[in-house]
Amino acid sequence: MPQVNPDKAFVQQPAKRPPVNAAQPLPADWFDQLGKLIADNLLQLEDTVLLYPIHEIDVYRSLTQRSEFFYHLERHAGDASTYSEKEGLRQSLQTLYRVLTDEKTNHDLKHALSHKLHEGIKNCTPGFHNRSNECLESLNLPEHLDDMLSVIRQGIVSMAASHATNEVHTHNRFFMVACHLGYGVRPLNPDDACAGLLSEDVIQEKLKQAFKTRYTLFSVLNALVDQLQALVQLRGYQGEKASGYVYEDYTPFDNLFLKPYLGELLMEQLFASREDENMVPVVTDINWCTVKQALLRKIRDEQYFIFTPDENALLDATLSDDGSMLLPINADSLMLITNDLEISACLAFYRGFSGNISAALSAVCLERTLLIAAQAGKLDDVKKLAAQGAEVNAVLGILIAKHKVAVMNDPELRAMITPVGFIGIIFEGALAGKTVADVWVNSKRGRYWLAEEARLQAILPDTLAGKPKAAWLAQANTEKPTHYARWFSRESHLVKQFLQHIVYGEEDQVEALLETHPMMRNCLLHGTTKVVDYSRRAFKHLTAFQLALCALDNEMCDRLKAYMSEEEITEQYQAIFLTGYEAYAKTQQPFDFTRIVRAITDSRDADVKTALQLQQPNMTELWQTLEQFRRDFTRCSQHEIIFNPTHLQKVFEHYCAKFVSWSFEKRDLFWRQIVGYVQRFLPANIAQDVAQDFYYRVEYNEKSNRTLNYINDDASFYPISFSSYTGLGYEYAAYAGRRQRHYDVSAGGWGIYDFFPQSCGDRFFAKLMPHKGSRLRLTVLMPQLEQADECVIS
Repeated sequence: MPQVNPDKAFVQQPAKRPPVNAAQPLPADWFDQLGKLIADNLLQLEDTVLLYPIHEIDVYRSLTQRSEFFYHLERHAGDASTYSEKEGLRQSLQTLYRVLTDEKTNHDLKHALSHKLHEGIKNCTPGFHNRSNECLESLNLPEHLDDMLSVIRQGIVSMAASHATNEVHTHNRFFMVACHLGYGVRPLNPDDACAGLLSEDVIQEKLKQAFKTRYTLFSVLNALVDQLQALVQLRGYQGEKASGYVYEDYTPFDNLFLKPYLGELLMEQLFASREDENMVPVVTDINWCTVKQALLRKIRDEQYFIFTPDENALLDATLSDDGSMLLPINADSLMLITNDLEISACLAFYRGFSGNISAALSAVCLERTLLIAAQAGKLDDVKKLAAQGAEVNAVLGILIAKHKVAVMNDPELRAMITPVGFIGIIFEGALAGKTVADVWVNSKRGRYWLAEEARLQAILPDTLAGKPKAAWLAQANTEKPTHYARWFSRESHLVKQFLQHIVYGEEDQVEALLETHPMMRNCLLHGTTKVVDYSRRAFKHLTAFQLALCALDNEMCDRLKAYMSEEEITEQYQAIFLTGYEAYAKTQQPFDFTRIVRAITDSRDADVKTALQLQQPNMTELWQTLEQFRRDFTRCSQHEIIFNPTHLQKVFEHYCAKFVSWSFEKRDLFWRQIVGYVQRFLPANIAQDVAQDFYYRVEYNEKSNRTLNYINDDASFYPISFSSYTGLGYEYAAYAGRRQRHYDVSAGGWGIYDFFPQSCGDRFFAKLMPHKGSRLRLTVLMPQLEQADECVIS
């Protein structure tokens, strides 16, 4: 495992002044101009809608978004400010004014700085001072490799702080503690007297973990490449140009400019070129593989990391011209990879290298990722990796040792088992020393599937645990359930079928069963058994009417109540909503999307694009946070028996809040993989409304079509995939009766702020969901009303 050399890799660099002309005179009203520049020109803050019309403090009741910005700016650094470090804060703001008014500063940087200041304007004044200094820190360009490493370390501390807290003083405290611990970073504001909300022990532990996972060889190398790409872009680099760069265009980022970062490189090594019709070389691009190799050599030769002989041998192989020295390669050779994130970082670093290197590393990293998923018991991830070419039989022993029942019951995993997998040895747990086949035949569940599947019988070894295969198969067939004893009786089977139609929102099939089995209506309406909906949400001990209530499916309730007495309806309703749906709805709380919103906000564009492209394996921190969000939201939704519409409302509120500040790619990622993922847990009747398009349901009072087929697309909302990163929640979200890979403001002829005019989702939840809830109540209060032909929206 590579070791960080603290004498090289944690050297704190001296503080620098931002690259501005401090001698340039400032206008007398620079402070007012700074506010107008940010509020009016760059951010165009809204100035008509009152933010706090009923606030208890008089001054707040008159504030708009624009006037609030000026109010706080004046409070922090205006003439009436009593802040003890006011002069230092004003100096920081003067520097930022010079940057924002400099015609050489590109618009994106101006907007980013303005957004950062606006984001921190409501903080206390020392906190706003910290934010201003953080903006200044970001302006310094690295002049050599040590500077670049300093930028990486500052970023790691900032990320650790952002993931731990939103409180500005605690954020600064992270930098102060990191400086004290020797991580080679500088505090944003060393004069900040506020300690923040977290103890020093907690901060130390979070910093330790952050550097352990992020300050690693390939993560560092990729971050260095990103910085170099940003630097050369500032000097005129525009990526590959088929027409070529003229001499004056490429010399600003030639080998002399890059020498402090890469060391000695010849011009012909640095640049990719072609010959024109006169056989004259024409520079078309930077050879980024050469740049990566030069960075790796410099990092190794100057001992920023210390490597073992085996690790050096592997690095030598990857630095060879064609990578032929790398083959064959096995997992033991990858001692360079220290954690999960390094798998993705390693693949990203070697992307573009020779086919031998890329193929060998990709294969091994895929198997490494599979091993991690198997050890964690993430069976869905195992199946996704298998679809990408990973060999499940290599980890079958681990899966059986830890998750025997789940593996045996999974048809996809059973289909992947080969003879090699069956003879694999289990090395851990109570089953250590046994083969997978031995464990399989000694399990009643395993023998059941042997009796059911001829393929498993064919690949089973001839002799197992001292008995011939034929004897085991005979035992399995003897134990096989008879027709009459198989799992459920006919009545129970019909109840399960009936309840399954309920959770699938299949209204016509529900009524058909009630009409074709009149003698069993009582059994169907009062029977309970376990059923699972499209989202894999399990329901137990609930009748058909109660299942419909939990899904807020008032149309289904209307169908069912025609076959039920008033007493039955009231009793079953109160079993779900004791004090009524409206009272229950007030207790529902939305999922906390803060962490995933922050992760997307803080992520590099490259990581966002990789996540959008669903490239695997992907061990970036963004992807790991996305995966954790999926696990957390799945757990949250599957524990909620009654549908909670506040999740969808809240996720749209976050989307609207970030619509302006996020890049298109970040909005796209949130739309597909957060909004879309929340939609994966809609009950069938709500999914039918999405497929029909809320616009027609809300604005035109259309009855529900009771179909999951999109009206504007040749696809269906459900079912969804659980074994691959495809479909709803990964590649698209659902909107306007169709699948949409990104939010199209022209979809349906109107934009997201038209459909959700206030907080992006209010109109839907203000009309559709309360109407559904109130109609459920009317179903109980007035069961004699025939409402089948009436729409839920009025």
